[in-house]
Amino acid sequence: MLKVMEMYPKAMVVGAKDYDPRRKVYSPTTALYYNQKIKQQKYLQPEGDTSAVMLEGGCLLLHVEYFKKIGGFDENIFMFYEEYDIGYRAIEKGYDLIHAHKATVNHRRESSSKPSLKVYYIKVLHFSRSKRIFLNKFNIKKDYLYSRFIGFVTNFMIAILMLITMQPKRFIKYIARTHANLY
Repeated sequence: MLKVMEMYPKAMVVGAKDYDPRRKVYSPTTALYYNQKIKQQKYLQPEGDTSAVMLEGGCLLLHVEYFKKIGGFDENIFMFYEEYDIGYRAIEKGYDLIHAHKATVNHRRESSSKPSLKVYYIKVLHFSRSKRIFLNKFNIKKDYLYSRFIGFVTNFMIAILMLITMQPKRFIKYIARTHANLY
């Protein structure tokens, strides 16, 4: 990854292939590119070093000087969507995101903590909240008070339905999404 960063002087972020040894699969989101011809985004496993508009956050090498110039991490985004945020800001400042084809990281997804409904709730809450912050920050999807209210009511009603049908994990998911609409 360091060699790839040295090869591309405008590279701010270099990412590796993301491999899950338990499932014996590579993540489909290792690199995201934008096809200008058909105006569509696609995920891929490139066969060589590739410029990307997003890199998987499991293993990233950051050029510290450039990272400081874009303002470092956004303290409002916690645990999810930080790689999207960094990538968008890097591209806005004229830096590159490069997928290093020969670099691979073993990434055992969902293995950093013991499974529990409390941990699941915290993950869904922060995922939903960080996603909303990211989308608003880059005007990808406007977050109006009305849409947050609708999201709150909809998720709350689905949570009640999951409670009635005795689906505790799905109940937790929708309660966390309800909570995320509050802030």
